[in-house]
Amino acid sequence: KKNIIMSSFALVVACLLALFASNTAAPLSDSSATALCAMIKSLSGLPASWTCPETDAGFANVKANACKEPWTGITCKFGNDTSPIVGLDLEGLSGSLPEELGLLSDLRNLRLAGTGLKGPLPHSLNNLMYLVSLNIAGSSISGGCFPQSLINNEVFSSCRAPDSSFSCACDAPINCRSHSCCPDIGGLEDANLSCENGQWVVPSGEDLSIGRFSLQDESVSFSSNVEVTEHFELRRGSMSLTGDLTILADEVIIAGLQSNLTIDGCLHIENEDTILILQLLEEDVVEEGMEWTFISAKDDCIVGEWKEVVFQSISYDGCLNTDTQNVTHPGSVILGVSGECSSGVSTQVVLGVVFGILVGLFLVGVVVYIFNNQDAYEHVFPGRSYTQVHNPENF
Repeated sequence: KKNIIMSSFALVVACLLALFASNTAAPLSDSSATALCAMIKSLSGLPASWTCPETDAGFANVKANACKEPWTGITCKFGNDTSPIVGLDLEGLSGSLPEELGLLSDLRNLRLAGTGLKGPLPHSLNNLMYLVSLNIAGSSISGGCFPQSLINNEVFSSCRAPDSSFSCACDAPINCRSHSCCPDIGGLEDANLSCENGQWVVPSGEDLSIGRFSLQDESVSFSSNVEVTEHFELRRGSMSLTGDLTILADEVIIAGLQSNLTIDGCLHIENEDTILILQLLEEDVVEEGMEWTFISAKDDCIVGEWKEVVFQSISYDGCLNTDTQNVTHPGSVILGVSGECSSGVSTQVVLGVVFGILVGLFLVGVVVYIFNNQDAYEHVFPGRSYTQVHNPENF
């Protein structure tokens, strides 16, 4: 009986120790402590508990106590060796966010709403692969690179940037590489590029070859020769390059009067079946005699010819004037506010429909005449009695 009591007592003590241990925060990792110390230096309005004296003892104090108390605004997950910071709420603080914030590798929730924080989001946030919530409403944060983890996270369905100067808003094309935001261009997924200062950079001495190039509502420039092999489309976008542009695609689409292609070298049209499609969009404003220069090349250098130039009007009331549909090389045209559009119904189609209707009416008239005229009926159907056919008893 005594052994049973002692065993029960030992079990209770073990459970209490385990419970105590599970609620005792392990120290922070060195990288997490470094991130907190960097924030203490760059933020103002901090709670009194946030201190990091520039000594070894001060750094050790941050590691030991940030999760133990825990500090105001910090949420930790207790661990065996270290306690990672999983939540951070900086409401009421001001200053700027340091790049060291990206060292909080386990961070899941970051709340910056209602702060006086200014400046861009740190590029290092793109390293926070577990981040599922970011709230910047009511702050003055503007610019920077939006964390790729949020873009890829299916649970994270929406976000709001404080103003239009935030260059990587959720409702805009996003492609963050090398800690910078570059234009989202279809066809560059597998290209050997790096992103520097918001522009795609081709390695020195190399040319860029793209299968399907598609750019919408963006501007891009390349310091190299560019080859497009399958499809080329500029839709309210602009592209410039210092070298040559070689077109092997069957189709080149330039949509919107603000779209333009600027080439410091030559335009090479190496596919004899390439069709150039020019599109007017709903928002385009066309005046009579307006010149639209959609392609410009150094010294008007163009090698090859378009197989065909097609003009289309997309949800646009006016059309390109048929008398001025002569594209000069490398690429400009005089526009008008009347005429026909290739996307509309052509005169030939209208005449064909009218002719078909007239022929149909004529044939119906002939049939009616035959069935209502005895001589004509017996001539067309010899051996059949007109009277017998029209006798009501036969119906």
